[in-house]
Amino acid sequence: GGMILTSNYVARKYGVRSAMAGWIADKLVEELSNGKEKLVHVPSNFDLYTKKAHEVRSVLGEYDPKMRAYSLDEAYLDLEPYLSLRLGRGLKHEEGVAALSAAEQSTIDEEEEDEDIEGEKDDGDSKPSAENEDVSLDYLSPDAALKATTTIVDEMRQKVFEATGGLTCSAGLANNFMLSA
Repeated sequence: GGMILTSNYVARKYGVRSAMAGWIADKLVEELSNGKEKLVHVPSNFDLYTKKAHEVRSVLGEYDPKMRAYSLDEAYLDLEPYLSLRLGRGLKHEEGVAALSAAEQSTIDEEEEDEDIEGEKDDGDSKPSAENEDVSLDYLSPDAALKATTTIVDEMRQKVFEATGGLTCSAGLANNFMLSA
């Protein structure tokens, strides 16, 4: 059985956990089910995991182009700019994604620009942008902010489900990424 890399909810109800020896997991399931259940070991497929991780990141990146991924199955997002565009400015998802993408590209372009080109003028482009103006969400009550954020996260999870052909994901919400796990 080797080492358990992950387990589904059915196996977890029998105490099977990540990093557990496979033979121990087999014994737990057999004993706790009174011999009625057997643990099914599925071989790992790293190429498939990597492919699905990229599909998930593609969806999550729409909500935060600066998303931080720490492993194949763990990412941290700052949803405030996206929420400001959706809630504060009333943009649709596609418009918010475009504005975030434009802001990210603008930041990259600015970093690559020569320092001696300071005198150029703005071209007057009036497309929505995350950096054109900050929209505060301070007017929302904590309950309204949580409800709005939960709705956006549910939308995000549905998009992940659709993009990956049925994978589900969990999400934690907090004021900073250290607390959201």
